[in-house]
Amino acid sequence: MASHVVRASVVKRLYKDILRQHRFALPPKHRELGDRYVRSEFKAHKEATGDQVAQFMHAWRSYLEQLRNQGGQVGRSLSAADVSHLNDEQRKQLVRLKQQASSSPPSSASGGAQGR
Repeated sequence: MASHVVRASVVKRLYKDILRQHRFALPPKHRELGDRYVRSEFKAHKEATGDQVAQFMHAWRSYLEQLRNQGGQVGRSLSAADVSHLNDEQRKQLVRLKQQASSSPPSSASGGAQGR
């Protein structure tokens, strides 16, 4: 994601902070889905540069702050303004996440999350 060692360490710290916050802020089903999503997004953006890194970091820092400040409430609805700022790929991803969140069965103790 970042070419500088300092930047890479900041990215890694944010990644770990998000996963740690998931343990405290999300119920198990949401945590599993959230952890998978965070892993895939950070992996997909590993080679991002410049403005992409800045936008990526800003969005994930905002998410982390939301987790820290949600006071037991999980998630929030997107406003029309929020949705209007999404590109086509982000809209598709949102639809996939909604489908996963509404249809994903609880994980078994032996199955665990994908990628673990």
